[in-house]
Amino acid sequence: MKIVAVGSVLITIWDGDPSLEDVNVSLDASIALHARTGRPLTLIGILTETAKMPNNMVRQQMLQNWEKLMKLASNMRYVSFTSGFTSARLISLLVSAFALTQHGKHVSVHRTIAEAIREARLIDPTIDAVAVEAAIKTAMKQSGSK
Repeated sequence: MKIVAVGSVLITIWDGDPSLEDVNVSLDASIALHARTGRPLTLIGILTETAKMPNNMVRQQMLQNWEKLMKLASNMRYVSFTSGFTSARLISLLVSAFALTQHGKHVSVHRTIAEAIREARLIDPTIDAVAVEAAIKTAMKQSGSK
């Protein structure tokens, strides 16, 4: 997992098996960025082609953390580069979490990074699309993703 912030946008690159530590570090980073910016966050999660379905303990922690994240964020976007059964299961997990926690927030899964950023900018037009896309691509490259 890799985390990058650009303004009030927090980007989390998820690859491999997510751990309890990963999930909690992501929450802590969101809390810190919110405190630093004093603004509602845009959270962008990238599920790389190597992202795996979390185990039950991690999944339960994710659901607990999503409730807290929704209080910090104006919108949450996911881009999935997974495929097949893994992709279907991860998207199902996200949809379930959204149904339980979204509180009228803008939460969605996208096919491309550009689409996720474009939709996020509809909620927060101050997002620097070029800087966010560059940060995502750099972070993905550093984590070994395509």
